[in-house]
Amino acid sequence: MRLPPFWPDRPSLWFAQAETQFVLATVTSERTTLNYVISQLENRHAAEVEDIIIAPPTDEPYTTLKTDLYAACHHPVINAFASS
Repeated sequence: MRLPPFWPDRPSLWFAQAETQFVLATVTSERTTLNYVISQLENRHAAEVEDIIIAPPTDEPYTTLKTDLYAACHHPVINAFASS
């Protein structure tokens, strides 16, 4: 099974396609799905969830990564020095 590279502009669609691949391949482990997703993140997106990548939570690691990555894509850091 091979996932496409992560699409930060369409995370909902990307996760829907990834989860379809997981079903087809009968991948049900949260840790395995986490590893597949991590393998498709570019550096800048991996940095957004670095804490999860380095120390995945014991409970629901994939769900945690998905939630945090989705939030990072929809709420980019605002430049505090941008003029109003």
